[in-house]
Amino acid sequence: MKQVFLVFFTMILFFSCQREINVSLTKEPGSVTGQVRPESVLAKVGLYQGDLIAETETQSGIFRFDRVSPGTYRLIARAEGFSQTEISGIRVEDGETHDVGTLELAQLPWPLLTVQPYDRQKNVPVYKGYKTLQKRIIILSFSQLMDEESLRKGFFIHPQVADLEITPHVWMAANRYEYYFGGEFDFNTEYTFGLDTTVQTVSGEKLEFPFSATFTTERFGLADANFHYDPETNGGSVSLSFNGLLTATAASHISLPAGIPFYTQQKYTSRIYVLPSVSWPSDSSITVTIDKDLAEIGGQTLGKDTTFTFRTAPLQVVGTLPHQGEQFVDQDESVTIRFNNVLDQSSLESNISISPAVPFTSTLSVSQGKSALLVTPDTLYANTEYTVKIGSGIKDFFGVGLSQEFNLTFKTK
Repeated sequence: MKQVFLVFFTMILFFSCQREINVSLTKEPGSVTGQVRPESVLAKVGLYQGDLIAETETQSGIFRFDRVSPGTYRLIARAEGFSQTEISGIRVEDGETHDVGTLELAQLPWPLLTVQPYDRQKNVPVYKGYKTLQKRIIILSFSQLMDEESLRKGFFIHPQVADLEITPHVWMAANRYEYYFGGEFDFNTEYTFGLDTTVQTVSGEKLEFPFSATFTTERFGLADANFHYDPETNGGSVSLSFNGLLTATAASHISLPAGIPFYTQQKYTSRIYVLPSVSWPSDSSITVTIDKDLAEIGGQTLGKDTTFTFRTAPLQVVGTLPHQGEQFVDQDESVTIRFNNVLDQSSLESNISISPAVPFTSTLSVSQGKSALLVTPDTLYANTEYTVKIGSGIKDFFGVGLSQEFNLTFKTK
């Protein structure tokens, strides 16, 4: 009886502890709340985690986001006629409400409506070398058509920007008048820009009061990296896209692990493709290293080594003739088995068999990172089911084998 009670008590204790463990591992969403001032302004508040994930409007200055997963976020508040403001590093804990406090919106001078970049914004793109995109680094939006000559004279920026130009853009339907300011902005530089009160509308009404803002441009670096996988060949290229035009020797700063032959192609002047000379090793994590001295045409370098890691597919069969389970196969037909990588010829011996046993020959052909194994029996008997077995000892060019043996079954006429 004591033993039964002890077992029963132990089971209760186990399941009680199990429930405790499950509860502690369950993450409950939290909330983010705060206030925007002036309270009378209808402001839009965006919640970001990299990209925008939610947006709301203030009610009497108050905003709230519910069902926010635990993590780190930033908020951006904006309203027409006011300078945009941001709070970053907002940590939402499990099931808790995070009050960010008050976000103060600074009023812009009439008739200025919006400003990009906003004050103290970081990592502003400079589109180095892209003439069309460089024309839109700073965007000022007004409610009135402005006198361009006064805008040109009343606009200031420090440090000076080479080839600075102003391009007007009118939104007639929205009664909005935008002016783009662009030129040769430098990477990783803090700029201060603004307008003085000599700026006026075409009807002579002057800017209400002076305005200025500060922003910092992005560092030169890797903007995007992708592995463009080809499932038929375990090949494909790695594309490395940078946020500036590259020097002609940039590709020489790319390296792969020893033993993987590769070549590069530099296209669109800001992108490098990395391709295998033979193929990629099967079922492997491969790291592409970009040396810190890789530079853009203005002389800025990465400053530190940068890496991109991708994983390849296992060595596998991607097609056969005859097909798996096919009936009424001709007795003189050869068997073709296609693999998604280049095979090691020496690994074929003793890893191919046919059952029932018949004499056969095998030939391997390689093209564009894939292999085709042609198995030719001397003879096949009528109305007989055959199985061609490919053993797991078959390996790719780099010595990586099949994860398991492959069997192809078919039946003759």
